[in-house]
Amino acid sequence: MAIERWPQKAAVAQSSKIVWEDRMDRLARLFGPRTGPLVAHWLRFFWRNNRFRTIYPLSLPLAAFMLFYFSRQSHAGGPFSGGPFPLALAVFGILGFVGTGQFAVNQFGYVGGGFRRFLLLPTDPAAAFRAGSYMFASLSGTLIVPAVVLWCLLGPIPSTVPMVLMLVGMSLSSLFLFHGIALWTSVLGARRGKYTQSFGNDLSLAGNVVIIGGMLTLLFGPQAVAKVWPGAISPVYWWVTPLLAAACAVFYFASLRFTSTLFRTRREQLMALLEGRG
Repeated sequence: MAIERWPQKAAVAQSSKIVWEDRMDRLARLFGPRTGPLVAHWLRFFWRNNRFRTIYPLSLPLAAFMLFYFSRQSHAGGPFSGGPFPLALAVFGILGFVGTGQFAVNQFGYVGGGFRRFLLLPTDPAAAFRAGSYMFASLSGTLIVPAVVLWCLLGPIPSTVPMVLMLVGMSLSSLFLFHGIALWTSVLGARRGKYTQSFGNDLSLAGNVVIIGGMLTLLFGPQAVAKVWPGAISPVYWWVTPLLAAACAVFYFASLRFTSTLFRTRREQLMALLEGRG
């Protein structure tokens, strides 16, 4: 009875101050209270990966190097002799996905046995899948603004408003198109990768076709068009790439809807594959 009458002591933790919000949470807040925490999770997950921290920051310098190097090669003839603007169009297209494409085509490939934890969240099982795609597309989109500024300041030819609109439209077109395709490869062509591996190619056949084939198509496509139809790649037709970007955006959001349904039906197969049982 005496022990029962003793006042209770509150258990006070003496550890350091708990921080509930960090930089990733503040960035992901733009996606709202339902999707934001999942986007913040993917930001932390991939930003701790050495390969991602190497490839993504180098995307913009790589695009500048490609533009500078192939511009010098164009004076000697060859496949890049179509002029500086078709080459810039190709480089801006590559910039739309090169920073995140290698990871977007195999989104769950690096989570391993942690994949089943996404299925235990008190939300739609495909919510984490959509949040990862939003994160990849947003990170690729942020590279477009500094690329346009550098082009206007240091470009080999004077910039005009129609030219800038055409270049931005090309970047957005490749962004939505390839991240839409990446949704399908993440579900249908997933492959178990090594999170700690800094170098190497651990993508599936579908992932390699999308990344390598996409870069080659964007690099040589505008040049081929400029040679076959001289004058077709011109700022005069600046409205073409914004319309193409709108069509690719429709494809991306339609793919997001259909692959979310497909993800729910294939989650057991994905779990077995990523855990090394399939």
